[in-house]
Amino acid sequence: MKYLIIAFKSRNNLFNINKILQKHGINTAVVNTPRNISISCGLSIKVEIKALDLCKNIISRAQLNDFMGIYIVERINNHEQVTRVF
Repeated sequence: MKYLIIAFKSRNNLFNINKILQKHGINTAVVNTPRNISISCGLSIKVEIKALDLCKNIISRAQLNDFMGIYIVERINNHEQVTRVF
């Protein structure tokens, strides 16, 4: 299973971007940040892989100073592999 994690330093911007993504028709979930991404506020936004380009566009336009990155999370043999993509 592959999915995206969008990480921030602050929860305030996380919830603001979450609302914007939902307004654009993206299914989101606020989840605990995977341990491999330990530089965030502890919560992240989980979205489907197919929304990557739209998420990049929305976040780029928002010009947030606490945005930590977009990561692909993939489970391989009960191991979580995390790769930063933006």
